[in-house]
Amino acid sequence: MCHSKKVTATRYSSRLTPPPLMMIVLGLLGASFGLIFVPVSTTLAWIVAVIGGLVVVGLLIGSAPVTVVEDGELKAGGAHIPLHFLTTAEELDAPALREAMGPAADTRAWVVHRPWASSAVKVGIDDPRDPTPYWLLCVKDPHRLVQVLHESAVH
Repeated sequence: MCHSKKVTATRYSSRLTPPPLMMIVLGLLGASFGLIFVPVSTTLAWIVAVIGGLVVVGLLIGSAPVTVVEDGELKAGGAHIPLHFLTTAEELDAPALREAMGPAADTRAWVVHRPWASSAVKVGIDDPRDPTPYWLLCVKDPHRLVQVLHESAVH
């Protein structure tokens, strides 16, 4: 019996985690729950502090949106679209991102954004079955995502 595995070619992958300082501060905030147990037991307080800090940091990392280009698809924040439906890919700096999220926003757009992100990629969509005009994706390396999309499918 022969088992074959599907080979996936990941061209780009980015997880939009918070900056390290934010994770440290929020981890300490989670650890502060241990202070509640100091009057009862310092050992219990330390255990709760460590677990609280680890849980908060784990949630921050685990809930960070992932953007991936693989197997002929762009996947971001739980949505996916075949690359042949993409028309444009434009890198946005902080002022352009602010404009795209504010006055120039289209409510039909698919947006993957976090408050700490300062750059993004605006990807045009041309799918007759989908009213979404574009995806706005905050990623850590927008230049690389634009490059991969242009190499892959954007026409």
